[in-house]
Amino acid sequence: MNGFQLRCHLQSDLPHDTVSKYQVLQTTPSLSSTPFSDSGGCNEPSLRVAHQGIRGAYSESAAEKAYPNCETIACQHFHSTFQAVARRVADRAVIPIENSLGGSIHGNYDLLLRHSLHIIGEIRFAVSHCLLANNGVDLHDLKTVLSHPQALAQCEKSLTKLGLEGEAVANTAVAAKKVAAEKLRDTGALASSSAALLYGLNILASNVQMFIAGR
Repeated sequence: MNGFQLRCHLQSDLPHDTVSKYQVLQTTPSLSSTPFSDSGGCNEPSLRVAHQGIRGAYSESAAEKAYPNCETIACQHFHSTFQAVARRVADRAVIPIENSLGGSIHGNYDLLLRHSLHIIGEIRFAVSHCLLANNGVDLHDLKTVLSHPQALAQCEKSLTKLGLEGEAVANTAVAAKKVAAEKLRDTGALASSSAALLYGLNILASNVQMFIAGR
């Protein structure tokens, strides 16, 4: 089965989207900071918006959905994302709080209690885990897939069906960057389509989390 055939199969007859819910935080409530919905974000070009993960992470895409013209600030950990706002390095932070497959992100609930930041909005972001590989690499060449532990857990049935071993790294975008930088031929990444574009990888399959044995 080649990559094109797999991509078509995974995208067919999807029962529902996988969605992550994000909270938008800032230091003090403001009259100009009204919560926004999925219909559109606040168009404030001067805003610096912190998120967890490197460029190409889902959180960066969520930040850009909330504030299309913002300057995104990548933070290594969730706690440093909170600190970036508390220390005024960033104006806002966009953090994941729940996932329709993975459930609540309890560590971020704890961080909300520990920091004096205010929730000023909420967005929902549809997640599509893509199986990425370098140019010229096909599905049958892969043995291992790198990604964040939660992404691997969400795609476990798919990876098992495809006979691929998962290996955890810090972030989905980190996985894509590593595969590209090291020009790996037997290893792919589970990450976003944005990460594929950013790091020059091919998308072998989309919505991998929805590929269930027998469907």
